[in-house]
Amino acid sequence: MADLEEYAKAQEEGVRFMFLAQPVAVIGNEDGEVTGVRCVRTELTDPDNSGRPGFKMTDEPKFDVPADIVFVAFGFTAPQLPDSDDFARLATNAHGYLQLDENQMTNFPGVFAGGSIARGPAPLVQAVRDARKAVAAMDQYLSRLKSSTV
Repeated sequence: MADLEEYAKAQEEGVRFMFLAQPVAVIGNEDGEVTGVRCVRTELTDPDNSGRPGFKMTDEPKFDVPADIVFVAFGFTAPQLPDSDDFARLATNAHGYLQLDENQMTNFPGVFAGGSIARGPAPLVQAVRDARKAVAAMDQYLSRLKSSTV
């Protein structure tokens, strides 16, 4: 959960917040490119035993948010990555966080990460910094690939 300062800083960085919405699918085109995220509206329900409100999906129609890149935010603890497929081959440290190079790249060339999956609990503004650094590194990486294939 971000505090008001982190929220304001994220907005300064261009982050747009969409409250009471739950992503349910990533949408792509026939070329395998991301074109958006399908969402459904939610509403708050009665608080649970901890006092935190719950939520439920509404009957409103799903809606699409245009996007060409999707970043998945897992939260403050390292997620349990599946032990199958390529996820099992991602290098992690003793705490289960992804190991990254100085450009936010994992041990898979072209796969970048940041935020809590790589550093553990950190302020939202740090995750935004990681994302900006990763995007710049992705741009350089893809530019090098493009120039080497021309």
